[in-house]
Amino acid sequence: MSSTSIASGQEPPSNKPPVIEPTLILQLPDDLVLSCLAHVSRLHYPILSLVSKTFRSFTSSLELYQTRYLLNRTEGCLYVCLQFPNEPNLRWFTLCRKPDKTLNKKKKKKKNTTQSSSGNILAQVQILNSPPVEWSDSDIVAVGHKLYAINKEDDNPDSLNCVQVLDTKNQTWKAVPEDKRIFRDTDFEGKVYKNLDGASGKRSSLVLKLKDSTIDLVGSGTVCVIEKRFYCYLSTGVFLWSNSEIKSFGLKKVQGLEGLPKFGLYTNVKLVECGGKMVVFWDKYVPARGRYKEKMIWCAEISLEMRSSEEVWGKVEWFDAVLTVPKSCKFVYAIAATV
Repeated sequence: MSSTSIASGQEPPSNKPPVIEPTLILQLPDDLVLSCLAHVSRLHYPILSLVSKTFRSFTSSLELYQTRYLLNRTEGCLYVCLQFPNEPNLRWFTLCRKPDKTLNKKKKKKKNTTQSSSGNILAQVQILNSPPVEWSDSDIVAVGHKLYAINKEDDNPDSLNCVQVLDTKNQTWKAVPEDKRIFRDTDFEGKVYKNLDGASGKRSSLVLKLKDSTIDLVGSGTVCVIEKRFYCYLSTGVFLWSNSEIKSFGLKKVQGLEGLPKFGLYTNVKLVECGGKMVVFWDKYVPARGRYKEKMIWCAEISLEMRSSEEVWGKVEWFDAVLTVPKSCKFVYAIAATV
């Protein structure tokens, strides 16, 4: 601090950059503000919501997601449903991704080989009227920004309580009106896929061929369809794919996947398609003083490349632990919606 500044009683000049108040954009009409925000990736909304109460209101408004839809700026959003012990309702989480701040993709890798955190986490979503735990065995289907749950155990299949829908824009579950409950089977080249949970805890993939009404059982694993290709994970620790036939001799191993951890034999694994990539969720128990009290839910994002008619290669974009839960917590669903 200079003697001149001290003598005059003035504050010395600061080297900090001037703070720019976010008032300029808020002087625009609300429609223009929504249009501007709709062109910004949802990954930045958590930060924008901290700018001011007005921004928080905009980023959480239903009008913003309607604008994103009209401007064709929708993005895939991953939802995870968990059943916590001694709780009457299911909990819902969404995968909050950290925006990629890398400007130079050719940046040299650090010599440190330790795995750094991706910054991606599962954050709980406050869902109004979330279905009770009795719905944990229900089928769930994503259609655009809505998730439909069909209760298989309902005594009355014609009941309005048989089908419920989660609107991810306003985070609210509600029953589907009877006149709106019209279902059409969607299939992949004449086949419908379904994951099954066996009594022993093993997962199998059921394939129903619509043309000849035959059924195939594909090992023990979990399935998803990405760009008209069928992918499954087997409890033996192998990822397989198929372009047409689903029988065992038609399945081929996904190549690559360097860096992806090995899963335990009884690990609960979920595959989800999101934005043309395969997202893998799995759990891993955390030892504590000789006993397992908690488990970590891990997530990996894998990009897929068809290098020939016979080879699909997978590249692990990132993987990280995204949530810690009690060991008795049940992983119910992992599904992607478009918002």
